[in-house]
Amino acid sequence: MNFTSVIVLLALFQVGETGPSGPRVSDDELTARHQRLSSSSVARPGRDSGSEILSSTPVSRTESGYSQLDEANNMLRIGRAQVWPRKEVTVSAGIQGELTRLRIDRKDPVTGEEVSIEVREGVNVNEGEILGTIYDAIELRQIAAANALLRVARAEQNKTIEIEYALASLSVALAEEERNRLMNARTPNTISAQMVLEAKLRRVQTEKQHERAKYDLLIIKPAETEVKEAELAIAETRLEQRRLVAPVTGIVDAIYGHEGMWFREGSEILKITQYDTLLIHGKVNIHHAPPRKIDGKTVTVFAPPIGKEEGQMFTGKVTYVSQTIEGDNHYKIHVEVKNQLKDGYWLLNPGRYVDLQIKL
Repeated sequence: MNFTSVIVLLALFQVGETGPSGPRVSDDELTARHQRLSSSSVARPGRDSGSEILSSTPVSRTESGYSQLDEANNMLRIGRAQVWPRKEVTVSAGIQGELTRLRIDRKDPVTGEEVSIEVREGVNVNEGEILGTIYDAIELRQIAAANALLRVARAEQNKTIEIEYALASLSVALAEEERNRLMNARTPNTISAQMVLEAKLRRVQTEKQHERAKYDLLIIKPAETEVKEAELAIAETRLEQRRLVAPVTGIVDAIYGHEGMWFREGSEILKITQYDTLLIHGKVNIHHAPPRKIDGKTVTVFAPPIGKEEGQMFTGKVTYVSQTIEGDNHYKIHVEVKNQLKDGYWLLNPGRYVDLQIKL
């Protein structure tokens, strides 16, 4: 007895009994119900029937984003695949503080003058642009002080007066010691033994001074300069933590605060969506093409007309192929496509549906 027969018998038993819910059903009505229940009970492939996930018969799907095989043209078509942003990033506060500025400084392309643009939803931003600032007066002063100390360290590093003085003193000490030797050689004891020892001591002292001057010039002063450079770098890093920098080129899609507002470290301030490059998500039936034959393929993308606007065609490339075959015999693919501008607006938008065509 199969599963369907059990269901039918249970139903007949329940509706054939007399109970508090109503009178006993007639034999004709029982027969009619049996026929209706039997005709509506079908086995579910892959579940009730116990068939494997990868059935031998290709599954034909008409849902959005699924593939259809055009055997005559050796073409794979995916209808109504959805467009997604390639990157959608949030700019957060790198350190807690007050948002003192939310503007972009740019040069006017016509006049070349510096202009300030308010950061608001819909504004185009470029990767690396400074979009705003968390209160940074202290960091700016620290950078100024670090720069001044670094200039002094570099000047000291290039100063050779100490080593020049040490060399001059050593020359004098050597000359004095040589003079004493020559005088005593002509006339013994002209220069007393005490004076000879004192001259020798002065020569040794000047030699050590010369060595110390060289050590300072070649070792100590460069190290001091490196320390000052590191202190400046630390101050600049602290300042960068207070800068809101655009990580990608795109459009500001959301702003979660305003100038004068206090933000905690890590708090989201605005969101940028990348539109110049988009991703299209689709699904390919494993019976139509295995993943290795799809990866890296060139894709023709058809964007259907919108209103009176004509449809558009783009060229993309399969950049991701899932290695997992899902329960409906399909695997996921991502197609990367370069977007196009028209009158300052992007032709493809995240959320839109397009048709894909892949030559096998």
